[in-house]
Amino acid sequence: MSNHTGSYMLNEVIKSLKEIGIFNKLTRTDSRALLKAVFGVGYQYDCNPGEILEDIAEEFDVCYSCLTFDVPLRDGICQKCGRWESA
Repeated sequence: MSNHTGSYMLNEVIKSLKEIGIFNKLTRTDSRALLKAVFGVGYQYDCNPGEILEDIAEEFDVCYSCLTFDVPLRDGICQKCGRWESA
């Protein structure tokens, strides 16, 4: 059973960081390291990556299922996880 409250809280934290421009001040590598740290905290507290990345997965080019960066996404999920045909 997932910690839904924790997942959505982390989602709001990421959105707040984005809103105040933190990710604009970080390199792409550092932004991804920060996101990976958030995912790690989420994992420790039984949070759901899909909920953590709800509505923002594509902004960060990360699949909410396997947490892989820089893969083509459709609705936040990569082709491998979603088993959709490539265009």
